[in-house]
Amino acid sequence: MTNQLTTPQPLPYAAEIERDPRLNSTHTRRAYRAALGKFESFRAGRVLTVSLVEEYLVTLQRDGLKPSSVNHALATIRWWARRVSKLAGEYASPEDARRIAELAAHVSNIEDLKGYTVSPGRHMDESEIVALLQACTTDRSPAGRRDAAILAVAYATGARIHEIKGLTVEDITYTDESPPSADLLIKGKGEKERVAYLYNGALQALDLWINARGVTHGPLFNPIQKGGKVIASSEISLEGLRKILAKRVKQAAISKKLTWHDFRRTYIGRLLDSGADIATAQELAGHADPKTTAAYDRRPERRKREAVQIVTNITLEIPSE
Repeated sequence: MTNQLTTPQPLPYAAEIERDPRLNSTHTRRAYRAALGKFESFRAGRVLTVSLVEEYLVTLQRDGLKPSSVNHALATIRWWARRVSKLAGEYASPEDARRIAELAAHVSNIEDLKGYTVSPGRHMDESEIVALLQACTTDRSPAGRRDAAILAVAYATGARIHEIKGLTVEDITYTDESPPSADLLIKGKGEKERVAYLYNGALQALDLWINARGVTHGPLFNPIQKGGKVIASSEISLEGLRKILAKRVKQAAISKKLTWHDFRRTYIGRLLDSGADIATAQELAGHADPKTTAAYDRRPERRKREAVQIVTNITLEIPSE
């Protein structure tokens, strides 16, 4: 019976991605469209079943994808399976719809592949953030202050770049604590909010930018015209953020490749290095799964060796012959 079930027309996965309010990030929607486009091309109208998905996962592995990348693809397929279950009644007969929904429900329960491989990215050295900020402070224009604030916030909060892009002035709350600090409301994936904490140089860099920008409401980080005028009503674009990092990396003479996501990896690594437990790091990073947090640990091997030396620091009393 299963082989007799077919999809009469391509399912509108792109439209469903736009309709799901939980996929509120442009980056997430783009990634889902790309992943499901490849899967739907492979599926070619066949019924969504566990065996079909497993066949597809084997294909991805044969193409050289790492377990982490395969699991990312699988996450989108599980999401799509849940949507197919809901949509079945719209394109199939009642009898077929029940069977399609049942099969899709099984797909939504497929577990991730076991095994762990380190994904691309690296842990930043402290000297690199110092060099980046120095490159900004030597720039006396408003762009210098803006870029310093963006870099400092990324380094001090580990926020995803689209989360930084979406920050507003209203998301900042100054506290009465000593030393001075500010709480930064970050709107993460799935409309989940969390609070990041700014102290010391990060807070100072943000204050300097706001003084240059002005305290008017609206997007926190803005485009700046060539003449130095801040467009406070507009939000900086992801492409603008990419160019900022490329420019400052070049000025700081950093030879190794550096991405905005490396700031996030470094933040999580520094949290773990400071003694924070995985649950605290997970909460501050805004991860749903502690395994994801652990996978971001990019601390140098030297730190790991030092940790092992500490916990295995024992002395053996070897009797002389």
